[in-house]
Amino acid sequence: MVKHAVPGDMADEVLADMERYGYVNDAAYAEGLVRSRTVHGLKARRAIGYELARKGVDREVAATALAEVSDETEAENAVALARKKARTVQGLPEQKQIQRIVGMLARRGYGSSVAYAAAREAVQGP
Repeated sequence: MVKHAVPGDMADEVLADMERYGYVNDAAYAEGLVRSRTVHGLKARRAIGYELARKGVDREVAATALAEVSDETEAENAVALARKKARTVQGLPEQKQIQRIVGMLARRGYGSSVAYAAAREAVQGP
């Protein structure tokens, strides 16, 4: 609305109406995005949190939605991604495979300890 020079009081009124009728619901949006990115995108909580912040979702709303993702789920997702990436780096020295996998996991928001554990498991086996 700012882009179209809608006066502030009118914009507030329109947004209030949209919230009242359920058209704007940041909590539902955040929960859906977290679920989608965790299940389909296999992104880490940190990366999803950044995405929610970029989209203007309140920090507390985002934190509530992100709290639904367990450490176990995040570790399982990291291992699944690491195994997928491991297929593409076969033939490289083991250390180079681990570095490439860790780099990919870091870009998806995984912390270093989770990324290294997942990479080692993907390259060396459980």
